[in-house]
Amino acid sequence: DQLSNVVNIGYNFSKIFRIDWENGLYQLQNSSQLFTSRNYELNNFETKPKATYRFTESIQAELSAAFRQKKRLDGEEFLKTMDLTGTLQWERKKTSVRANFSFINNDFTGNNFSIVGNQMLDGLKPGKNQVWSLFLQQSINSFIQLNVNYEGRNSGEKTIHIGSMQVKASF
Repeated sequence: DQLSNVVNIGYNFSKIFRIDWENGLYQLQNSSQLFTSRNYELNNFETKPKATYRFTESIQAELSAAFRQKKRLDGEEFLKTMDLTGTLQWERKKTSVRANFSFINNDFTGNNFSIVGNQMLDGLKPGKNQVWSLFLQQSINSFIQLNVNYEGRNSGEKTIHIGSMQVKASF
């Protein structure tokens, strides 16, 4: 079960500059009849200001910061996260490219190897994390589209790379 209370505020200063501020309170509850280790109840809070600047009709940049707090009500896990993210997007006719880079600092108390800890950390590790992605979308013709996705992350030990490619045909 999930209960969400969200407030989003946005303002266009001009056609090229916009500010958004997302805020949310979330209550998450999970229960499993077979595995009691998967039972948990979380209270989450998030605030995320974001600035968007459009350099040209084709190029846009975003800079955002986020503060997240997640608290387990039926256990000891507690997380405070600071996240700084930059995004650059280029679109031209049949091509779209989006690059993203994030610095994420997780201050975590509890067992990060548990199912609840992993869910709270979004698969990252306690401490400093870097996450990046590159997405390319290319229309080949009116009904065939190519999507290429690359993601990487580093939590101080080793870097993990994930890539995928998709050819999509619409009839």
